[in-house]
Amino acid sequence: INFCAMNMKHLTFIFLLSLFSSLSTLANVDPYMQFLQKGDSCLADYNYKSAMEFYEKAIALKSNYATPKIRLAECHYKRGNYPACELILEKAAFFNKDSLTHEALREMFYCKAYNSAYEAQILWGSILLERYPYDGDIVAALAGVYNNDEILLPAKAVDLTEMYLTGDPDNIAVLSRNAYAHYLGKNYSTAVMRYNKIVELGDSSVNTNYYLGMSHWRLHEYEEAKDCLIKAVEMNKYESAGMIYHLGQACFEGKYYDEAIKYLQMAKEKFTPSKAVMTIINQDIGDACRQKGMYLEAITAYKDAINLNYELMDHIIFYQISSCYDKLGDKVNSKKYLEK
Repeated sequence: INFCAMNMKHLTFIFLLSLFSSLSTLANVDPYMQFLQKGDSCLADYNYKSAMEFYEKAIALKSNYATPKIRLAECHYKRGNYPACELILEKAAFFNKDSLTHEALREMFYCKAYNSAYEAQILWGSILLERYPYDGDIVAALAGVYNNDEILLPAKAVDLTEMYLTGDPDNIAVLSRNAYAHYLGKNYSTAVMRYNKIVELGDSSVNTNYYLGMSHWRLHEYEEAKDCLIKAVEMNKYESAGMIYHLGQACFEGKYYDEAIKYLQMAKEKFTPSKAVMTIINQDIGDACRQKGMYLEAITAYKDAINLNYELMDHIIFYQISSCYDKLGDKVNSKKYLEK
């Protein structure tokens, strides 16, 4: 009996010791860490709204800590509130730029894109690539900013992408930006080489075929230009009037006059609301018809151009009409338009 009593006392002591230890542990749990961990759990479950509530509570306890701010910014970013994300990250970076994680830097970069703040996007992209030079997504995106019509610094895009491609020469996204930068910089031979490599790697998209065709056209390689532009136009389901027009021009300059007339007429129908563009296309159709010996059709096209923008016509179009009438043996009208 005494043995049992001693054993019970021992067990009671162990139980009380364990209880006091547990209570002590609970008392010592950092509320900040509790909120942070609960926020992380919600974030992992894509429950951004609840995660934000826990991160805000963590920030209220330790406002000088960067981690909950960065994760709160991530929640705003995932929910599409880019201004809020941007504001939080800018404040965090003000105190310590190096506190921003790789993902936070990417969020800042893309937030600037959503606001079309291109100069700021270049700044943050450059900061990111100083720390993470192998981030091909950002290399391609930053090169895209340099190639943007509002920035138009293709030489910088070339430098940036060429440096990256020395280590990863088959990155299609970066190669595409590099090829387009060469195209913008009028380095058409290099652009053709880059676009051909992109095709070899398996990308035969509309843009790839279009700019490969345009590069061939600029090099006066009209057959190659025609083939690539036809692919682009067909893949785009004949929706882009500009692509169709450039195909028509390439056919004309390559002396494929039947195809030139076909595609220029098609572009004309697409461009109908624009008088300025219609004028140019009618002139091009007239030129193609005249080269084919279709003088009546050429005269009609030239006159359509004149009727659209008479005040902008120069003497060349009147000379062309006169020439067509002369070919038809109509000396009266030939003289009439020659005098204009």
